[in-house]
Amino acid sequence: MIALVFFLTCLLSAVLTAPIPGIVFSAVVANARNTPAQCTISWGTYSDTKIPDEYITIPSGDKVIVNEKIVNMGTWTAAGFIEAIRCADLGLIAPFPKVTKTQRCWQFRVEPNEIVSHCSSFHLLFFSLQLQNLTMAQFCGLKAPSHVYSATLKNSSDHDVTVEVEYVGSDSSHTEKVTVTVPKGGSESLEEKTVKTDEHEQRKFIQKLTVKGQDGSSKELSAPFEGVTSPKQNWQFEVGQDGGLKSVAH
Repeated sequence: MIALVFFLTCLLSAVLTAPIPGIVFSAVVANARNTPAQCTISWGTYSDTKIPDEYITIPSGDKVIVNEKIVNMGTWTAAGFIEAIRCADLGLIAPFPKVTKTQRCWQFRVEPNEIVSHCSSFHLLFFSLQLQNLTMAQFCGLKAPSHVYSATLKNSSDHDVTVEVEYVGSDSSHTEKVTVTVPKGGSESLEEKTVKTDEHEQRKFIQKLTVKGQDGSSKELSAPFEGVTSPKQNWQFEVGQDGGLKSVAH
């Protein structure tokens, strides 16, 4: 009897002190490859209810939000959790590295040879909210915003113009401002900018353009830019006769 009590006590102690496995309810999946990534998200639940696999396509250099799934349990609801991510011949199965507790908006990154369980995306999330003026619910319900990485700036006015171009990244410290002068009737290339982080080189994107008037006035054009529905390179912006900026196209 004493032995049985001792055994049960040890068993209960082991259960209580065992670490709670980390699970991921929603995620941001980034594609660091030079080609689009087609991925399958497999879901698990704590019941017999099944959640169908989710199929996503992530453009090169972009990211896609994987929204949380809510399961109807009859008299109550529960959140499904991500069991696996598979992109072509690459795969990552739970428990995911670095996930030590329940997570929402966890970041995964598709590399050429592996899928990386990266980190919490809340720093990226809040920065993106600030840029896009979105609520968290709106952000997690949308595909990640499309970016312009490089562009051509055309001047259709009858005088030279000075334009300040603001590039940003996933952290406020990545902000970079470049000033260009575009002659009347001419154009200027806005080259792509990158920043080196601890693990990889990250692409910056154009967040704002500001035309500086000779009289001290200014006119701005900020992201999201009209017509940009996916990641863009060599996008075209134009300064009109009134000195205002507009997003044109390729």
